[in-house]
Amino acid sequence: MNVTLVTPIRGGEITAPESKSHAVRLAFSYALSGKTPDTIKGESFDVQAGLKCAEAVRAVMEGRPVDQVSCRESALSFRMLLPLMGALGVSMDIVTEGSLKGRTSKVFTDVLQEHGVRIGQSETGLYRISGGLAPGTYRLPGNVSSQFVTGLLFALPLLDGDSRIEIDGPLESEPYVRLTLDVLQKSGIDIEETDGGYFVRGSRKYSIPDGITPEGDWSAAAFWFFAGASMDTGRKVMVKGLNPNTLQGDKAVLDILGHMGAEVAVRDDSVTVSAGNLKGVITDMSQTPDLVPAIVPAAIRAEGITVLRGISRLRLKESDRPKAISHVLAELGGRTEGSDNMLVIPRQRLKGGTVSSFGDHRIAMMAACLRTVTERQVKLTEAEAVAKSYPEFFGDYAQLGGKLEFTK
Repeated sequence: MNVTLVTPIRGGEITAPESKSHAVRLAFSYALSGKTPDTIKGESFDVQAGLKCAEAVRAVMEGRPVDQVSCRESALSFRMLLPLMGALGVSMDIVTEGSLKGRTSKVFTDVLQEHGVRIGQSETGLYRISGGLAPGTYRLPGNVSSQFVTGLLFALPLLDGDSRIEIDGPLESEPYVRLTLDVLQKSGIDIEETDGGYFVRGSRKYSIPDGITPEGDWSAAAFWFFAGASMDTGRKVMVKGLNPNTLQGDKAVLDILGHMGAEVAVRDDSVTVSAGNLKGVITDMSQTPDLVPAIVPAAIRAEGITVLRGISRLRLKESDRPKAISHVLAELGGRTEGSDNMLVIPRQRLKGGTVSSFGDHRIAMMAACLRTVTERQVKLTEAEAVAKSYPEFFGDYAQLGGKLEFTK
């Protein structure tokens, strides 16, 4: 599917989609508690995959056979399901699809195999697991995905002995482990933080209360906030349905916007961003890598270069994101420099043109939001990629006053 962004957004109000990070964690917790996650809408592909994987966990716990389950392209679902099925001692096939097939998991699978799980992997993205996960000490480097830690934190309480997780070096995307710990605590699982890791007691039972609803997604809202900040002066974007006390790491968008000079107002469950005179910033993105594509439209409009540090792990997302960002900007008349530390070179207006999403939902959203800083239309190919996390993205684009046209 192709989408032509005929005009930019003009401002207005929308409601944030449900956080896939929160929803998937809740789905697994409900399954481990023997409950149905009926508070989760499951609109995005990733949350749908998480619900399917969680249901497979529940089936195993209830004694129903499960031979195979697909995680589709949901890295979080896969990284939670693999250790959980190991902890439950299941022999089965786990299917991965699309970009997830090529995203490295060797560090994680090696650690699991050191503790009793046998894992075979095919070139088609199928993982065949057997054996059983054993309690013990699990060591992981801090520069891998925090989702690996989340998977272990969910699985280890099910074992018949205590375990430790030891992190070598600073843990990247650590705020999302905080989100994991919060969901676990609500489920009756208390994790003890240690110097450089976590202590996990075994033989625990999950018991999450009914009625916990996924929060609104700060990662998705960030695209509208940065696009709103780059609109013409006097215009505003409001996103409702956000928890101001969230543990989602991408709430850091508010701090970045403030440093860039945008006007930000937080009221109850909504955030309003007004366009302003933006300035470039130097900021470490290692804890919030999903904000990197979102910040680009505001960085283009800012006065002074924006430096985004600590983005090396973005090469291992749905696309090589630093490369994809640079390519999209080049096609539209912009420029970046660097890789591990990306410099976004400001330019008050880009020319417009045709760009690809590279099959990456966040690159697709970035490209659409760049229409706020282009002189002409932006045509986006492979626009359907947004369905991975935000299927209503283009509907909300229109809700915010932007005109768009769809073609096959």
